[in-house]
Amino acid sequence: MAEVKYAVPPRCSQDIRHLYVPIHEIGDRVHTVRETFKTQKTFPLSFRKEQLRRLYYVLEDHAEEFVDAMYHDMGKSRKDALMELASCLSEICHTVENMELWLVDQKVKPDPSFSMASTRIKRKPLGVALIITAFNAPLSGAVWPLSSAIAGGNCFVLKPAENSPGVAALWTEYLYESLDKSFNTVVNGEVPETTELLNQKFDQISYTGSATVGRIVAAAAAKNLTPCVLELGGKNPVLIDRNVDLDDAAKKIAWAKTTFTGQSRLCPDYIIVHPDQTAELIAKVEHHWSQFWSQPLINDPKYGRIVHRRAYERITSLLGPARIPAEASEADLFLPPMILRVERDDPLMSQEIFGPIVCVLEYSSIEDAISFVNSGDRPLAVYPFSQNAKWVEMILHKTLAGTATVNDLMLSAGPAGFEFGGVGESGHGKFEGRAGLYSFTSAMTIVETPKWMGYLTGVRFPNATPFDDWLASLGKPRPKFSRKVGSADKVGRNRMVSNTTVLAGAMATLIVAGVLRKGGDLREIGRWARRVSNVNL
Repeated sequence: MAEVKYAVPPRCSQDIRHLYVPIHEIGDRVHTVRETFKTQKTFPLSFRKEQLRRLYYVLEDHAEEFVDAMYHDMGKSRKDALMELASCLSEICHTVENMELWLVDQKVKPDPSFSMASTRIKRKPLGVALIITAFNAPLSGAVWPLSSAIAGGNCFVLKPAENSPGVAALWTEYLYESLDKSFNTVVNGEVPETTELLNQKFDQISYTGSATVGRIVAAAAAKNLTPCVLELGGKNPVLIDRNVDLDDAAKKIAWAKTTFTGQSRLCPDYIIVHPDQTAELIAKVEHHWSQFWSQPLINDPKYGRIVHRRAYERITSLLGPARIPAEASEADLFLPPMILRVERDDPLMSQEIFGPIVCVLEYSSIEDAISFVNSGDRPLAVYPFSQNAKWVEMILHKTLAGTATVNDLMLSAGPAGFEFGGVGESGHGKFEGRAGLYSFTSAMTIVETPKWMGYLTGVRFPNATPFDDWLASLGKPRPKFSRKVGSADKVGRNRMVSNTTVLAGAMATLIVAGVLRKGGDLREIGRWARRVSNVNL
C-alpha cells in the first residue's frame, strides 16, 4: 500500500512543566489573592467592568495564538476553535452590558404583616473562586466562569487543564500581563498540584470535566463547606418521533457528532428511533458525513483528532477489535465517525463515549424510550425531534436533564446569557449569564424596620399579655383551600385573598394610636399606608 501523505500539519504539544507552580508555593499564592479580597478592591463595579474589558482583549488580540494552541494541544480544527472563541467573546460582552442590572438590589414584597418594613436582596461577592478547566473546552471552560466570578466581585485562581498545555501557557502569560495582578493567579500542574489546590480554602469552586474527577472535587470542597459549580456532561439522548423530517435530523446529528470529533459535553451520545426508521436514519447520517468531509478523511484539516492516547484507547476498547474501522490510526489519534446499531447492554452504552461514535437504539413506544432515558444517569442535554408539539412537550416534561434543544442539537450553551448547566450526575450550578453571576455571589436579605413598628413587633418579647397573644394570632393566614382533597387545585389561578383585612385594620389602629400618643409624625403613617397599598392581597 502506498504511504498516505497527510495534508494535516503535524501537531506539536508544548512542554510547560517549567510553568508548574511548586507545591509549597500554592498556599502562599492563594493567601495573597485572599488578602486582596479583604481590601474590597474588587467591589466597585468599575473595577469589575475594567477587568472584563481586559479579558475580552486578551482573547481578541491573541486569537490566532489561542486557535493554533488548540490545534496543537488537541487537534481541534480551526473552525471549531473559532466558534468557541466567538462564544467566549459574546459571553463577556453580554456580561458587561447586563451585570449592573443583574446586581441591582431586588425589592421583595413581604406578607402583609411586614408590609411596613423595607425588604430587599443584595448580591454580595463570595470571595476567592477556584476555576478548573477541561481540555476539550480550554477557552469557554475558563471564560464562562471567569466572567461570572469577575462580574460578581470575586478574586480567582485559574487552574488550566494540563492536557491543553499550549492554551494553559497563554492563559498564564496574558492574564498576568493584562488583568490586575493582585486579584488573580494561574496555577499550572497535574494531579499533585491540583490536589494541593483543593486542600486550600476557597469560597467557590468551578469545575468542568468528567464525573469521576467531579466527585473528587466535590468531596474536597465538602471539607470546607465550599459550594461548587460542576459541568460534567453525560450520555445525551436524541429521541426521534415518526412525525419528523428525518433528513434534517440526520444532517444535524452528522454535524454534532463530528464537531471536535464528538469530544463535547453537549454532543449527542445515542439515538432512540422507531424500528421503521432505523435503516433510513443510518443511511442519511452516513450520507451527510460523506458530504461534509473530503476523502480520505484523515487528510481533511477540518476534521479533528482524539485528544490523547489514553482517550483513544478507551474509545477503541468500548468498540472492541471487530468494530474498529481499518482507516483508524492510533499513531495519528484518528477515528472516523461511526453510527452503530446496538443493543441496550452494549459496552458503548455503559459510559459517555466522548468520541465520533453515535449509537442507535429502537423503541417500542415513547413511554419505553422515556423510561430508558430516565433509568440511567441524568444527561446534560436531551434532544427531541418531532413536528408534533405535544410529543415534544411530553419528552421535555418527563425526562430529567440539565438542558434541551428541540429539533436541533448543542445550541443550549451557545447564545450568551443562557442559563446553562447540568443536573444530578451531569453537574449542578450555572456558568453563564445572570444565573452564572448568581452562582458566584451570595444573596443577602436585608430588612429595615421603622422605630414605630415596635408597637407591633413587641409581641415577640417574653412579657406577653393576652392582648399580645391575640395580636400575634392575627398573622396566621386563612388558606383558600380546605381539608377536602383537590381543593388546592384552583389556588393561584386567580388573585389570592386572605384574612388580611382584619389584620390591616388592627395594625392601622394600633399604629395611629401609638404615634399620636408619642407625639410622632403622621407622615410616617402615610408612608406605611403606601407600602400596604403595594402588597398583593
